[in-house]
Order: sequence, then structure tokens, then C-alpha cells
Amino acid sequence: MSARGGSGPGGSDGSGPGGSGRASASPRRPGPRGSGPVLRGSGPGGSGADRAPARYSSAGPPDPKLEPVRRLMDSPHPVVPPGLTARAAARGGRLLRRRRAARALGWAVLACAAVAFAVWAAVVQPWQPVDRIVPPGRGW
Repeated sequence: MSARGGSGPGGSDGSGPGGSGRASASPRRPGPRGSGPVLRGSGPGGSGADRAPARYSSAGPPDPKLEPVRRLMDSPHPVVPPGLTARAAARGGRLLRRRRAARALGWAVLACAAVAFAVWAAVVQPWQPVDRIVPPGRGW
């Protein structure tokens, strides 16, 4: 076993003889221009650290809403009140219990409706043909 935790020559890391790891593979040759990944800071402009991302480009007129948002994001974040996480967890638990109770109540109502329908259908038997003929009404 090597110091880095690998299995040594010919092991599962593929770095030994007969292994198929990248250590023994030939280095990749660069492809045609524009085919590789674009790395931040690369290119003809130098290091690129002083350049803003493309979404902050100054090609168009400045957005009046952008500067206040930047100031807000650069300002120190407010302190979270103590006990807020406990209150949020308790509220989430209450919401979950209410949802679970509402779902159980809904299933219970559905089951009661199914039983009531089955009892009604067994008593009335609406699929049976009507045996008696009602005489037409007189004097209407």
C-alpha cells in the first residue's frame, strides 16, 4: 500500500505496469482554437482578475437598480437572532403535522364516502330493472 492510500504497482489505481490509469497515458494535445474549455483569467487581456464577468459588461446603459443591489450585497450581513433556527424547525414540524393530519382526514372522508356508496348501492341496487310500471298521472 502506498502512502497516498493507493494499492501500489498494478493495483486498482492503474498507475502500475499493465494498468490503464492516466499516469501512463500520453499527454493530451491541444485541439483547434476555441474547442477547449474557457478558463477564467486566460486570454490576450492578461490575468483576467480585474475584468468583470460578461453579465456586468458596460456595453449598454447602466441599470439604475444594479448599484443599490451591489451596495446591499457588499454590506455586512445582519446577525441572525438567537433561537431563530429552533423556532423555524418547530414551525416546520407543526406544518408537517398539520399536512399529515389533513391528508389522513381526507383519506378517512374518502373511505367513509366509499363505504356509504357501497351500502347505498347494496340496498337500492340501481342496476336492477324497475319491476313496476307507474300509471300516468291524471288531471295534469
